[in-house]
Amino acid sequence: MRKRNLFCMMILVGLTHVSAQVTRPLTMVSIPAGTFQMGDTNSAIGAIPVHSVTLGAFTMSQTLVTQEQYVAVMGVNPSYFDSGSTWPVEQVTWYDAALFCNKLSKLAGLDTVYGHNIGDGYTDLIDYTKNGYRLPTEAEYEYAYRAGTTTDYYWGRNYPPTTMADTLAIDSNAVWYGNSPTNTQPVATKKPNAWGLYDMSGNLWEWCNDWYGSYSASSQTNPTGAISGSYRVLRGGSWSNGYGLVDLCSAYRLYFGPNGISSLVGFRVVCGARSTAVLPQKDAAPSKRISISNSAITYELPAASNVSIALYDMQGRQVRQLVNAMQNTGLYRVDISRARVTKGYYIVKFKAGEFVVQKKLALVD
Repeated sequence: MRKRNLFCMMILVGLTHVSAQVTRPLTMVSIPAGTFQMGDTNSAIGAIPVHSVTLGAFTMSQTLVTQEQYVAVMGVNPSYFDSGSTWPVEQVTWYDAALFCNKLSKLAGLDTVYGHNIGDGYTDLIDYTKNGYRLPTEAEYEYAYRAGTTTDYYWGRNYPPTTMADTLAIDSNAVWYGNSPTNTQPVATKKPNAWGLYDMSGNLWEWCNDWYGSYSASSQTNPTGAISGSYRVLRGGSWSNGYGLVDLCSAYRLYFGPNGISSLVGFRVVCGARSTAVLPQKDAAPSKRISISNSAITYELPAASNVSIALYDMQGRQVRQLVNAMQNTGLYRVDISRARVTKGYYIVKFKAGEFVVQKKLALVD
């Protein structure tokens, strides 16, 4: 797999004073485009229904973000286990991780993925067309974890372990309660998966971009999760294994409030705008001229694009489709006040190709 050294890039843009403090570079591993079966039929894992997912190519950091790397970018170390430079950073909120990604993108001269008003759980702006650093989607995480395997664990075995050989295999591949009952361990001390990624199972739970929500049985391309929610997805399991060895499985899902902090939770990053190779057609993102208010949405398209605008209730259920059509270049206005819905709070989701904006509205007039 092709790898990129981010902090070498930082030196090139004149950030020698930062990179000189970093002894372990943030290496990015190329993940190929492909299709896989997401989820698991094992009821104990609780990831049903199994469904087909197609993803474009992206790059993923080879390890969890370390304390040293986090300090180099953010200037602080929030970790409970302040054990050394190669230990993974933990006690970071989802928003902390997103801000890290934005700062990392700026240092590398890339576009930022997260909107400036990030922090309001209902108006998070995530632009997947940008080429900067971000958290992986839940689908990207499971796909990268599996690395082409179809077993519950990426080392070729299934849950539950029934033999001593099964347990020894876990010890070789994951930091878990059985070999580290009180704390995390330095990154990359266990075997990598087939794509060269370390600690995809165990050591720390890892933040994903998605709101936590139910799966759909239908095939999906580059899914980004629920339209809204109260919790963000966690994947991968941790050193503590509070849910047993099942939480180390490829398809196991957990959730956590985006403002929550824990010594069990860290993150890794991905990079690269979505490839259009697996999309039905290439769509153009709207320009910066987009405005969403309680009464109307105004936006400008620089080129023809598939546009979808819909209203959802606060439980994430769609209540009204306002626009669902191919639109040509131009300036558009959609009158939300004519949506004919009952008074209350809603989420409006605007999508033009891979560009997505969602915002909380108060339709009370």
